[in-house]
This record gives sequence, C-alpha cells and structure tokens, in this order.
Amino acid sequence: MAFEYDIFLSYTSTDNEKLPGYDAGWVDNFKKFLDTLISQLLQHHPKIITSQEITEPGFNPFEKACVVIYLVSPEYIVSGEFIKEAEYLQLLMSNSNNMRIDGKLRMFKAAKSFVEPEKYHPLLRELVSYDLFMYDPFTGLMKEFNAFFGQDAEKTYWMRLVDLAYDIYKVIYYNQSQAINADFKQKATESMPDECIYLAETGNDLLIQKNIIRRELERHGYHVLPDKVLSPHAVDTNVTIKSDLDKCKLSIHLIGESFISEEFENREEVELMKLQNQIAVEYSNTKKNSIPFRRLIWIPQELSFADDKQQLLMESFISNTESMNGAEVLKIPIEEFKSLIKRELATIKDDKGYGYFIPEAALSSDSGKNIYVIVDAIDISKCQPVVNHLKQNGFDVLLPMFEGDIMEVRASHRNNLNACDSCLIFSDQVSEQWVKSKVLDILKAPGFGRKKNMIGKAIYLSTDKLIDSEYYKKYNFSIIRSNAGNFEKEIIQPFLKQITV
Repeated sequence: MAFEYDIFLSYTSTDNEKLPGYDAGWVDNFKKFLDTLISQLLQHHPKIITSQEITEPGFNPFEKACVVIYLVSPEYIVSGEFIKEAEYLQLLMSNSNNMRIDGKLRMFKAAKSFVEPEKYHPLLRELVSYDLFMYDPFTGLMKEFNAFFGQDAEKTYWMRLVDLAYDIYKVIYYNQSQAINADFKQKATESMPDECIYLAETGNDLLIQKNIIRRELERHGYHVLPDKVLSPHAVDTNVTIKSDLDKCKLSIHLIGESFISEEFENREEVELMKLQNQIAVEYSNTKKNSIPFRRLIWIPQELSFADDKQQLLMESFISNTESMNGAEVLKIPIEEFKSLIKRELATIKDDKGYGYFIPEAALSSDSGKNIYVIVDAIDISKCQPVVNHLKQNGFDVLLPMFEGDIMEVRASHRNNLNACDSCLIFSDQVSEQWVKSKVLDILKAPGFGRKKNMIGKAIYLSTDKLIDSEYYKKYNFSIIRSNAGNFEKEIIQPFLKQITV
C-alpha cells in the first residue's frame, strides 16, 4: 500500500511541555530518539507527522500513514486528540483488514505514563503496551522518565524504545514495494522461523528480564505469544491461553518475588501470571506421549525471602514443578538462561529442518583487554592499522559484522556491546550522525543486557573535520585525533593506558 507518511504520532500538547534541562518537551525528545533509531534500520529518515501538525479537515491517519502510534497518558485519554482518534478507531473496528500489513499490526501503544486499563478505548486496551515509564519499588508508584540518560532510563526507557522502533520498522519495511514481491515472500517463507513461543506474564520485579527475552526471540523471527493484553477476569482468557499454547512448542515463565508475596497477590499481572502457569501445567499434562511441549521456568539467583512462609511457597512450587513432564526449573543468571533458550530452540529448528543463527560474542575478559572497535564497512581499510596495533598490544579485538541480514548484524552488534570491556568508534568517511548513533548504542547497552560498567570509551578521528566535542565529553568519551590522517601509535597510547587494568 502507498502511504503519504511512514508514521502518524498522536499525542496531547500537555505531554510536550518543556522539560528542565532540555531544550524541548517530552514528546519532541521521544520523536527525535525514535527517528534516530528507525533511520538506522531503514537507512533513511522515516516521514513522521503528528496530530499537532494536522490542518487538513477529515485527516484519516489510517489512510495517510503506514503506522499509527498512540502516545498515551492520563492527560491524553481525556484530550481532544484522543476523542478525534477514537472516531477513526471505531471505523477501523468495522473493517479490521486495515489494521494489519502482512499480518503485522499497524497500531502501536506507547505509554508515557501509567493509565488504568479500564480507561482505554476497547481496541487500545488489547494492544501490547510499550511502557516508557518504570515501577518504583521504594514508593510502589509508577515513575515517569523526565531524564533520558542514566542507569534507570537505559535499562527501561531505552530498552522499550528500541523494541518499539524495531517493531515499527518491520511494518514499514514489509510495506515497501521492494519487500513484498513474490520472490521475497517465497524466500522469507522458506528461511524465517515460524514457531510461536509462549512468554508468560510476570510481575514488575522481573519486567526488564521478560522484555529482554521477548526482544531476542522476536529479533530472530519467533512470534511471541500472547500478542495482546489479557485480563485474568475476562470470560475468554482461559480459552485464549489454551489456544495460544496449542500453537507453541515451548512456554517460558519467569517467577520472582511477586509470585510468592502477599503484597502483590491481588495485582492483575500476578493473577494472570499464576493463571498462565496453571493452564500451562494442565496443557503439558495433556501432551504426554504425544507432540513434545517444553516449559522453562526461571527464578533469579538473588531472590530473597521476607519470611519462612515465602520460602516454603517457593520450595513447594519448585518441587511440584520439577516432578512434572516436560518442565525444567532453572535458578541461574539471566544470560545463562537466555543461552539455554537458544539451545532449546536450535534443537526445535533442527527437527524442522531450519537453520537458526544467533551470533555469540566472546565473553568479557578479566584483564580488561577486550575492546570493541565500531567501524563502518566504508572505513575498515583505514581502520586496519588501529586494529593491528591493538592486537599487537595484547588486546582482544571485536569487530562488527559487515555481511548478513539486518537481524544478524544487529544481534552481533548487541552481543559485542555486552561482551566488550571498552569501545572505540572509528571515524573517517562516515558522518557525525553515524558516530552519534553509535554513541547512543553504547549508552543503551545496559538495556541490551550489559552487566558491568565500561572501562573506557573513545572516538578515533582520522581527519580534521569539526565535531561536537562537548557532546561526547558529556558522556565521558575520549577524543583521539590523528595528524594528517596517518596512524601514529603515540596518540592512542593514553587511551590504552586508561583501559589497561
């Protein structure tokens, strides 16, 4: 389908008031970050129009834009913008064929702050929410992000924004004419994994871990179920869970404090988590001596108990689960659990005759001598003397992938960001926008699963072009500039001393 715009963003002006310490409002920052992320995937900037820019009478976002984003908040739900969009949502419900492109939903719900489910339009209520806020365990309240850089933002805001950007990219990409010809569809059908994986609900205490697992599964072509919001009290929820499980060979359950604490037992997500686990147990029992169905249950190693009752509840759950057919309880680090999921899925793929590619980065070294050199293919020959010098000085050098499909390349990039001790961005012919996008990737690394601080970060410039030095210094990047474009080992030595531990 041909659209005038790639993205229509609906929001209320109340949510875009200027933030302290920033030159723009919350929505303007969101739009800028989203544009940057999607442009890295599309290789061009998406054409975005917002509800505040519409002057055309009767503008129907579903006719004009490939993707529609609802940036929701308590203020948005009662705003004039939402009232207008609700009219088009009502029309859409009468013709649901327009809701999807190549089976992918065109509508996305990004939540700036928490909105009670009953206040949503029925169609919005069922959409999976990309929550750009966090649960504060100290106050028990939902916390809105008004600072976009920092440990909490990197682990929550950026992780979910990356998810949103990637999912939007997939819709736009599949709508492009060059991506929907018959040859492409045949190739995609033959090469892409088609299994569904059931990822059960969890409490807020393990929401980050759940999103990390969801993201990795989706990046490798798996359809993660459930793909809509469920309520434990809805009459059709049990049927929906059973129907989804019937499409899957594996279900994944993350069990933490919220599962055993009386404080959380009446929360809707905890009730749903327990219901999904119960139905998965019943479903697994019906699969004995038939098509294999596996359940993986992960419990964080650092889980502590407030009293003996909680400990007994967890021990009873583990004992009962381990005795069941096809179930495995794992109390291991999340990275090891992710690796186990990969091995399990690789086995499934082999049985079906599919290849399953997940690039594995080398583990981070104890010496600190593991450095990721981020370089574009256009600059690799100019960067080679730097790489050679690092290797001669005992550094293990990680490099990006330059071939493969976009999911493989990005997965390799994320793995390298997680594995390295230090990063060096090399710039010769690339634009400063490219450099800044890589800086942003490094800042977002905790959201990709990175566990420890980076020892050193640097930008190596092989030309005398002007750059925004203050921007990079603000995020503690060293600037290394060569003279006359030639590599001189003396100029990189201060950085190497800094990162040698």
